[in-house]
Amino acid sequence: MAIRSEVEGYDAFCNLIEELQTQDKPVYLYFCGSKKADGKSWCPDCVKASPVVEKAVEEAENIHFVYVGVGDRDVWKDPKCPFRTDKHLQLKSVPTLIVWGRPEKVEDTECSNPDLVSVLFKLS
Repeated sequence: MAIRSEVEGYDAFCNLIEELQTQDKPVYLYFCGSKKADGKSWCPDCVKASPVVEKAVEEAENIHFVYVGVGDRDVWKDPKCPFRTDKHLQLKSVPTLIVWGRPEKVEDTECSNPDLVSVLFKLS
């Protein structure tokens, strides 16, 4: 079973990842456009990918899964967005799914592909 966390914004992400680096479980990070009042992301690709990623998380064992809201559309589109400029992340698109500390990632519309998401979850 996966342990789940959810954070909003870069500062909250940094605080959580610092804490999680000391554990022995792989940390899966799912970066999405932040959720609106209706509970859905402003990002249509994130909305489409979420059921695929959720299914993979439900089947995963012994991982920590973190949903990271990157901010609203204007924050994300800013070239100086810290999620884009952080040397450990360098995100180019949302959604993006990574395993912390590994180079592999699934980005953008790839996150809607169950086969690609499944391969990433088998790396841990």
